Amino acid sequence: MNTNTKNITLGVVALAVIGFVALQFGGNPESQKEVTMTTEEVTQEVVQDVTEKEEVIEKTHDDEDLADGVYEATGAYTSPAGEETLGVSVTLEDGVVIAAEVEPQATHQVSLKLQNLFKDGFADEVVGKDITEVELDKVNGSSLTPEGFNDAIQQIIKEAAA
Repeated sequence: MNTNTKNITLGVVALAVIGFVALQFGGNPESQKEVTMTTEEVTQEVVQDVTEKEEVIEKTHDDEDLADGVYEATGAYTSPAGEETLGVSVTLEDGVVIAAEVEPQATHQVSLKLQNLFKDGFADEVVGKDITEVELDKVNGSSLTPEGFNDAIQQIIKEAAA
């Protein structure tokens, strides 16, 4: 998360906290005595919390800790026709996806068609990117297949970090 994004996020969170406190305690003088934290103190706590969470994320997904190699996983998702799976193969080098393939495994005809559409367009969204930043939401009209793909990517990250 870059500094500008972090500052904007912190500002929005601080305003939300202030608004919540104002709504909860604004009309009652007795309740106002219960509010002891200043806006600055709330902001400092939010900054500290965000910083701690970012450190945990960085330690969990540090690219230097991801082993190079070819990884395979099967991602699962639920379609209107039921549970479906998608085979995913990724080649990592220094935490970056240098090659990726998917194997459609759907059992329902419509799901299979959507998995094939996904297969035709997903690589441009993935190859050349840091694997910890790969998260797809819609590719070539397919909005559920990416859920299975993202599931497989998370499995691969865990395996590469082991």
